[in-house]
Amino acid sequence: MKSLILIVAIVLMAGCASNVEKGVVQLEKLSEITNIWQTAKEMHPAWQSLYPVCLIDGGDYTLYRADERGNWQKVDEGDIGMKLPKGVKAAFPLPFGDHEMACILDTDCFSTKEDMAIVFHEFVHCYQFATCEQDIKATMRVAQQNKHTGGMWEIEYAFPYDNELVGKTYLLMTDAAKDGNRDEVIRLRKTIRENVSEQDWEYLCWQEFKEGTARFLQNELSERLDAKPALSSRLLPINRVSFYEGGEMVIRLLMQDDPGVEKDFPELWNKIYGL
Repeated sequence: MKSLILIVAIVLMAGCASNVEKGVVQLEKLSEITNIWQTAKEMHPAWQSLYPVCLIDGGDYTLYRADERGNWQKVDEGDIGMKLPKGVKAAFPLPFGDHEMACILDTDCFSTKEDMAIVFHEFVHCYQFATCEQDIKATMRVAQQNKHTGGMWEIEYAFPYDNELVGKTYLLMTDAAKDGNRDEVIRLRKTIRENVSEQDWEYLCWQEFKEGTARFLQNELSERLDAKPALSSRLLPINRVSFYEGGEMVIRLLMQDDPGVEKDFPELWNKIYGL
C-alpha cells in the first residue's frame, strides 16, 4: 500500500513539474511576441495593442493576457469545451469568460518565426472585429442571410470553387494584381462578377478583405523577421485560401494609387468590393 501511495505521489509530482516547465516555455514564447510587437506596432494600427492568446493542448486551454507594456500573465485554464482541429490557428470570441476575441493557437504551432507571424495575422482579425467587422457585415446580404450559422458561413459558404472559368480567371487576376496591371485586374474581376451570384461576389470580396489584409500584414512582418512568406496554392480548383493571396495582391495594387489605404479598413473594404 505504501509503495502504491509513493508511486502515485511521484506521478503527481512529475505531472506538476511538467506543467510548470510547460508554463515557463509558453511565457518565454509570449515574451518573444512582445519583442516582435515593439516593431509591429509601428507598422500598422492593428498592432497598436496586444490581444489575448489562448494556447490549446489537446482539449485543454491556457489563456494569457498582456498588460499595456507587453507583460503576459496566465489568467485562465481548463477544458476548451469544443472540438478544434489539430494545429488550430485562428481568432474568434472565446466560448468562456467574457467571450473576448483572442488568438487561438495549438501549442505545437508556437515555436518558429513563421508561427510568431501567424500570431500577428490573428491579431489583425481581433482588430477587425473590434473596429469595423460588424458594421461592414451589416451591409452584406451574404452575412445577413447566413446569421443562423453562428459565423461558420465564413468558412463553409458554398462558393462555386469548382467553376473552372471562375477559378482560372481568379488566378489570372491575382497575377495581374501582383504585376500592378490595374486595367487587367478590373477586366478579370468583371468577368468573375458576371459569372457568380451577388452573394458569391460579396463572399469573395469579404475573404479578400478579411484574410487578404491579415495575409498582407503577416507577410510584411515576416520579411522583417526573416521568416518564410505565407503563400496559397496555385492549383485548380481554387479554395477559400486562394482569396488570401488574391486579396493581398489586390491590396498591394490599391496601395500604388492610394498610399495609406491599407490602414483605413472601412475604405479598404469599399475599394476591394468596388474594384
